[in-house]
Amino acid sequence: FKDAVPQRGPGLRRRDDVAGIARRLDGRRHLRRLLGAAQHLGDGLAGQDADAGGAGGAMSIAGAVSSAVGAYYSARSAKNSLKHQARMAEINAQISELGAKSALLQGQRQEQASRLAAGQLKSRQRVSMAANGIDLASDTPQNILNTTDFMSEADALTIQRNALQAAWGYRTQATNQQIGATMARADAGGVSPFM
Repeated sequence: FKDAVPQRGPGLRRRDDVAGIARRLDGRRHLRRLLGAAQHLGDGLAGQDADAGGAGGAMSIAGAVSSAVGAYYSARSAKNSLKHQARMAEINAQISELGAKSALLQGQRQEQASRLAAGQLKSRQRVSMAANGIDLASDTPQNILNTTDFMSEADALTIQRNALQAAWGYRTQATNQQIGATMARADAGGVSPFM
């Protein structure tokens, strides 16, 4: 900013200083309006400070311009930061949704493995009972096989429930992150560098 402020010389007036600053600061329309207001203020102060040589008015204008430019860039930075937070929250929500899908898929695979292991156990039980001469149609072997079926189903349902709970947790997290993204976007929309 120091390079944007022209050095005062015998041929430079306040109006020339302000116009030079406006041209050097990115040529942005809002800065030109701001500097135009500062120039108008400076013209008013020039009449008041004519007796004192105008030094106080020039310093006031320079301070106002510097403060306004700083406030603009601070607000713009805050707005960009909020937009970035919104983008990161959206990315995190997508990652959480992938985690939910992964938990469900993993639960399905564990359930299949559990049912397969239960089927193998039931087969071994039948072979063992038949090898020992036990009639498989009698009540005792049927009770054993029914218990095996019951325990197998209970294990499979527990695996399903755990997978659903894990997926629910991920999806709740994704929803919270999407809400955070929406809030950050709304906050960014409320930040105006011109206020």
